Amino acid sequence: MATQTITLETQERVVLGKKVKLLRSAGIVPVHLYGASLDSQALQCEQRPLVRALAAAGSNTPIMLSVEGKDDSVLTFAREIQWDPRTDTILHVDFLAVDATALISALVPTIIVGEAPGARAVSGQVSLLIRELMVQALPLEMPMEIEIDATLLTTPESVIRREDINISNDVELIGEPDVIVARIVIPRAAVSLGDETSDQPVTTVISEETTETEE
Repeated sequence: MATQTITLETQERVVLGKKVKLLRSAGIVPVHLYGASLDSQALQCEQRPLVRALAAAGSNTPIMLSVEGKDDSVLTFAREIQWDPRTDTILHVDFLAVDATALISALVPTIIVGEAPGARAVSGQVSLLIRELMVQALPLEMPMEIEIDATLLTTPESVIRREDINISNDVELIGEPDVIVARIVIPRAAVSLGDETSDQPVTTVISEETTETEE
């Protein structure tokens, strides 16, 4: 599933330097737009819609940035976000403008879907070994998440490798194809129960908090 596009309205900013404290006290956040052959622009945005947009977008979903009084919107990704550690409010955001026709790379979260037949016989659980995968795609084709099909785990010894992941033809997984993404583990409690197993597939997910780095 390709990512959705989130919109955010900004205004040109004339308040610069230390005076931006006045903006922040009024609930306005200074932002900076750069990249994609654009002239760097000093902008500003209301705190609440900015927080909502950033929460929805994360690091791999594009934000369509519009500037009040201008007709054209710009496809961007939120990059550097500065927070106030005392108030937990946003101090500043850098938006990187991108070309919608140029491939980009990003880390995309993984999620387990379906039931694992191989977990039933051993009262096992699905262990998600890699929480994010590096992918390459056009900005508007970048997936919000990558589904890992647990039904591929047909036996307790089964594993799901990167090459087993079914993904859109518009998206390329970057990295070694034989990297293990998910497998079945047997909890200690299940081992002590011996043969007392359920007749239903088990798809409880254990996370091992691993994130890929760009190779």
